[in-house]
Amino acid sequence: MAILPPPRDDSDQLELLHGVSGVLGASPDMDATMDAVLRAIMLVLPFDTASLFLVDHDGHLRICAALGYELDGRDPRVFPVGSGVVGWVVSNRTPALVLDSEHDGRFEAFDGRTPRSLLAVPLCVGERVLGSLCLVRRVPAPPFAEADTTLVATIANSAALALENARLHEQERALRLRLEELNQLYSQERRLVEQLERHDRVYSSVVSTVSHELRTPLMGIQGFARMIRDGDIEGEEVRDFASEIHDNAVRLSRYVCGILSEDAVERGNVNLELREVRLRPLADRVLRSFAPMTRGTHQLVNDVPADLPSVRGDADRLTQIAFNLVSNAVKYSPMGGQVRVWARPAEGGKVELGVDDEGIGIPVDSQSRVFERFYRVATPETRGITGAGVGLSIVKGLVDLHGGSIAFDSEQGRGSSFRVRLPQWVYFPPAADYGELPALSRLSR
Repeated sequence: MAILPPPRDDSDQLELLHGVSGVLGASPDMDATMDAVLRAIMLVLPFDTASLFLVDHDGHLRICAALGYELDGRDPRVFPVGSGVVGWVVSNRTPALVLDSEHDGRFEAFDGRTPRSLLAVPLCVGERVLGSLCLVRRVPAPPFAEADTTLVATIANSAALALENARLHEQERALRLRLEELNQLYSQERRLVEQLERHDRVYSSVVSTVSHELRTPLMGIQGFARMIRDGDIEGEEVRDFASEIHDNAVRLSRYVCGILSEDAVERGNVNLELREVRLRPLADRVLRSFAPMTRGTHQLVNDVPADLPSVRGDADRLTQIAFNLVSNAVKYSPMGGQVRVWARPAEGGKVELGVDDEGIGIPVDSQSRVFERFYRVATPETRGITGAGVGLSIVKGLVDLHGGSIAFDSEQGRGSSFRVRLPQWVYFPPAADYGELPALSRLSR
């Protein structure tokens, strides 16, 4: 059965053409525009089937949209320009009206059934042919007339412009998507370059630090051991040299353990045994461990209140945090001075633990990097201070694992203050301590 438009006469043809323009301009999408072209024809002219052909990238004609039958998406009809009625129309850029297919050798029945009449018009934009619009009627429908050719050709002009706009829109969209992909690739490349630069800095820092930190104790061990082996010393000197060898070996062991600890924290290979931890005795233990080496040079002060709320954490790891902070405070106070450990409650259910010193401070241009792996401040004041550059990196990693935060203030020549915020311990009695809860009586309705 033919697809029929609403009843019309010549007086409302202008109104119908106006409606056609509205249909064609409804969407810039190519698929929607091709469907709109066929629906526009349906508004003004009856037909059995309608097909829209477009010239593809290889210069062949391809059926891209249809009404009155289903397209075979798996095996679309493709044929060269010049073949059949539609190919002739595209090749000659001229409409074709076939009144009876049996008397026109150019005609091909695309679906296996012979139509009675066919009307095909080219779709042109300037000198370029986009494709063709083809309408078919079968018996008993009357054949197309010359007036139908004029009407369809008029609509085809608007349809070609709509299709060209849709093509340009799709090109613009594809270009925009490609630009977005390129921007993403550029961003990824930039991040990779930044990572490589950062890794290169870390590598250079590690090589410099390791070579310095290992060379000194190894040279000591080698020198003292050679003298003992060669018999250059005897008696009490042997014991003293053996003690030096032991101290250098301990220093090497401490250095290696520091690097391994930092690597474990960096990779997240640290398991925390969370429980209640009191900071006053923890600070006492840490400061006592530094007392022998700071006697006569530093004043170690424990200002952690005895009644301070406990924190929730791993006691060994929290001790490591405090130890590293105090170690840095002592190390970077070569002229001595006070090293104070303090703590206080903080908002949000936190407890703040701090370590202050009166040392050389941190230059402003180095403060953003103090928590980087293997980073060490390089100034004339720090040249003789040993270290692997992993202490603060370990501290930050462990604080993060505890769900805490770390910050600091520092002024060159006046000292530094590091502050760690940790979750406060919240006590929940075991279920047995609650006793049996009385049953709730239901309210009667």
